Amino acid sequence: MLALNFQPGYGCVSNFASMNYQLDTALDGSIIHAIFGDDTQHLSAVLQDFMEEAPAFKQDLHTLYTPAQFSELKNIIHRFKPLYHYVGLTQAFQQLEAFEAAFNAQDLEVLNTFHQESVLHIDNALQLVLLEHNRIIQINNASHA
Repeated sequence: MLALNFQPGYGCVSNFASMNYQLDTALDGSIIHAIFGDDTQHLSAVLQDFMEEAPAFKQDLHTLYTPAQFSELKNIIHRFKPLYHYVGLTQAFQQLEAFEAAFNAQDLEVLNTFHQESVLHIDNALQLVLLEHNRIIQINNASHA
């Protein structure tokens, strides 16, 4: 399984050209810049979407994790995983891709491992995204003041 890094750390990964803003190093700046360019307001909106949808996703992982509902859960994972990509959580996105693929093999041991790791990482991802969202809001507000 992947060792996911959700530890905040601000470094010179990538800057938004329109302001002196550095993304958290736990986020994939190259993906974020490819998607959003310098549009921090659009990035902020997608981070907000992630924060709003992640709790329901976590709940679905809990309640639908039964062999009888694997097909529905696989579809939910398929619909939610792009948000991980859009917010720069590339490793978590890759883990969800592998989790989704494991449903096809129906290997319960592998599925159980992915399930446990995915549930654990949602709270960490939410915390990281919340911190980044708040930083972007502060910077956007300061730049318009």
